[in-house]
Amino acid sequence: MNSEPDAKGPFENFKTQAIADVVRIFEKHAWLKWSVLAVVGLVGVGLLTMDDIRAGLILMLKHIGQWVAADPPRLVLLVVAVILLIAALWGAARSKRLNGEVQRQAAEIARLTAERNAVVEAEPVTVAPVAYGADPKFGRFEQIQKLRYGHIGYAPLLDYDDTRKPHGIGVRVLEECVRPWNIMLTPTLTATTWKKMLSSLEEDKFDIVATPIFETRDRLQRVSFSTPMFFSDVGIYVRRNYRIAGRSVNTGGMSFREAIAFLKEASVNVSVIEGELSEKLANKHLNAGAIYRIPPDEARVYQLLQALSSGEECDVVFVERLIAEQYKEVEHELVNLLAPGELLYPVGFALRRKDYILRNFINLRLMEIDDKKDRLLGLVLDEIRKVPRYAHFDMAKLKEYFVRSKDLRRVA
Repeated sequence: MNSEPDAKGPFENFKTQAIADVVRIFEKHAWLKWSVLAVVGLVGVGLLTMDDIRAGLILMLKHIGQWVAADPPRLVLLVVAVILLIAALWGAARSKRLNGEVQRQAAEIARLTAERNAVVEAEPVTVAPVAYGADPKFGRFEQIQKLRYGHIGYAPLLDYDDTRKPHGIGVRVLEECVRPWNIMLTPTLTATTWKKMLSSLEEDKFDIVATPIFETRDRLQRVSFSTPMFFSDVGIYVRRNYRIAGRSVNTGGMSFREAIAFLKEASVNVSVIEGELSEKLANKHLNAGAIYRIPPDEARVYQLLQALSSGEECDVVFVERLIAEQYKEVEHELVNLLAPGELLYPVGFALRRKDYILRNFINLRLMEIDDKKDRLLGLVLDEIRKVPRYAHFDMAKLKEYFVRSKDLRRVA
């Protein structure tokens, strides 16, 4: 997860993992465990009670010793053969375990996606299928030699240095995806806008959006998404001691249904970003007295929080915890009604729907990176630590913002 060296050597890690895999196999297949014990028991009894068997085994060991003594390099060959056999068995067990983990994560992602869609919109959305012959840009992984990426500032997911060069979580993860394949990454000369982002992608002005964004139903009608890098925790923020129907709140910890029921006890004013998740949630779930819509290319999360803190325009806002809680106003003047993990949305890279080869490549690389001791989360946290506004956050706090598919059971 972080860049600290592993205290154990490579052989110790291999040995520990191999033992764990063997134990897991025995736990899953009880018949195999009892069969091995039975064979060992029978051999032991035979050695103790049958002189012919004992003598035969001793004679066999002597012949092996003489064969090795006649040509010492044979011992090396014998040891190598045993190691290769153990490695093959361990590799097969590990591959089976990884396949099972991938299938479990896919099932969890499908379950959470279905629940998320039920929260945002009840009506079905028809998406025209893209045939596999729909002229993808890349025919094979090996043909991906250069990728142009579009970008839009949304710190800390993507930001710019003094020369306007993009950097941040999205760029770092994308660089890691292409690094072993020596693929050249090229950013567009200028940043795109929220309104033009998807149309520019569809018009082949770039191949992928490096700024990680929400995978929403509206966006899925036009583009496809990579496997989620993480699930972002969305909060429902109100002023501390905010009163509705004689009730006030100064602490969170509610479920999503409890928070919505509390807010529905009165007509509330909401500030949202036009066309984004916040607007959809407000339209569907709140008895909004007024909805103040800010155009996406003019919107800043800080504006929403300032409007909420002043109480002049709105009573509630929907904002990602990752973005909201970097501001001091949230800690002192505002409160998130929801408990951690109550409203999770997948965040990933957007690609053209026809470019399934590129999407599969990115998905496989994300899976390979993530297999290495949560290295994907480590890359994300490394980039977060570089942002001064998050310097005072402890590691446990930062991890709350990036829920992984493997952790969904714990927060569901």
